[in-house]
Amino acid sequence: MKIFTTKDVKIRYKHPGTSAQVKGVIYKGFEIEVEGVVPGESLEGNSKWYFDKHDNYYWSGGFVEQPIAELGWGLRTFQIPKLWQHTRGASAKVAVLDTGMSAHPDLGQIVQSRDFYNQDDSCPDIDGHGTHCIGIIAAGGVQRVTGVAPDCQLFVGRINKANGSLRKERLIAGLKWAAEICEADIINISAGLFDDFDDVREAVAALNPGKTMVVAAIGNDGSHHAEAGLYPAKYENCVSVGAVDVKSALISETDRFAGLTVAAPGHNIESTSLSDGYILRSGTSMASAFVSGLMALFVSYIKENALDVTLPQLKDLLVNSADTRSVDNYSYKVINPVKTFNNLR
Repeated sequence: MKIFTTKDVKIRYKHPGTSAQVKGVIYKGFEIEVEGVVPGESLEGNSKWYFDKHDNYYWSGGFVEQPIAELGWGLRTFQIPKLWQHTRGASAKVAVLDTGMSAHPDLGQIVQSRDFYNQDDSCPDIDGHGTHCIGIIAAGGVQRVTGVAPDCQLFVGRINKANGSLRKERLIAGLKWAAEICEADIINISAGLFDDFDDVREAVAALNPGKTMVVAAIGNDGSHHAEAGLYPAKYENCVSVGAVDVKSALISETDRFAGLTVAAPGHNIESTSLSDGYILRSGTSMASAFVSGLMALFVSYIKENALDVTLPQLKDLLVNSADTRSVDNYSYKVINPVKTFNNLR
């Protein structure tokens, strides 16, 4: 397996830890061939070490298992590999409420699933939308796609059969399951309702803001009306997400809701698809999944380092660290992951 340095890394000899003899340094941007992975001394909450055929050991926090050039443009442009030096999301629980998930080489095992159509645990995806969003969040890069938080604990709830077929009853049931059964830190909803139903509002309000954060797509109608967008994204206690392109320009499909929390990569995003395939998709669904993965990294880092930071405080950090952009007198915030992380530490 080839791994690629994201910073200068010391080579340790015959022992996976910083107490071992230093043999040399591999500089940022180089690749090496390793034989496998072993547990070792924990650094910054990460105890994963690589070893090569010469009994050299390398702390995994300085590497990615895919060259930077092959990562998706969102990961590269927003410098997500810099965050991977500190966490890959292993301590965060992410629930994805969507069209289910299709088995795929780049998607690992899910912790738990629930099909709110068939009332069982099968959770098949016949549409591909859920599988694509899950890849953006958590793909492991085994073949081609790496997610924002590839090591996060993943829970999948099927509340749609096809993108756009959402009913409020399944959304409410999914929210309750994700929060109470899965105890998810992050709930991603790359879907929404046009109407503000009292019972949906109450279900979102009933979530414990100190334990669970809802990240939701604002919608793809391209409306310029200040009240445009979908629910639950428009609820104040959710993180509403719009989509930008590689130049951080808001894509035309994004609803220009006046209360939009942030915008994130959502144009021509390659991710996992049905039949072990890959596909490019665009929209606020993709952007919401990206932000859910990002929040999983932050939550994981908070847990692993016992930081005194609540989820509402984390949301404020996300917004206050974002870069302000505008188009046609509409102002929006674009995520700045590295700045948010530096403010979090």
